[in-house]
Amino acid sequence: MDWDEIDEQLESIDPEFRNPRFDALKHVVTVLSSDRAEEGLENLRAQSKTVDDLIQRVVDHTYDGFNRSIRHQARILALFQDARDRAEVLRASTETARERLSLRGCSRALAAASAR
Repeated sequence: MDWDEIDEQLESIDPEFRNPRFDALKHVVTVLSSDRAEEGLENLRAQSKTVDDLIQRVVDHTYDGFNRSIRHQARILALFQDARDRAEVLRASTETARERLSLRGCSRALAAASAR
C-alpha cells in the first residue's frame, strides 16, 4: 500500500471537506444556488468517488493483513493444541512407566523376601 499516494490524493480534496466538523448544508446551498450547479455537483461526485476508492483500497489492504493475522493466530493455536496433546501423551506414558517400574520393584522385593 502506497501511503504517500493516498496522502497525496487526500490533499487534493478541498480542505473544507476534510474538516471533521464539515457543514454539508452550507455547501449544498452554495452548489444549488450557483450558476454552474451541474459543474459543482460533478466536482462533488468526483471527490466522493476519490474518497470511496481510497477507503476501499485501505479496507482491502487492511482486510488482507487481518486475514493473514487470523490464519497465523489459528496456526499458533493449532501448534499449542498439538503441544498440549503431546504433553498429555508423554504424561500418560511417564505414569505407565512409573507404575511398571513400581510393580517391577515390588515383585523383586517379594521375590527376594520369599527367597529368604
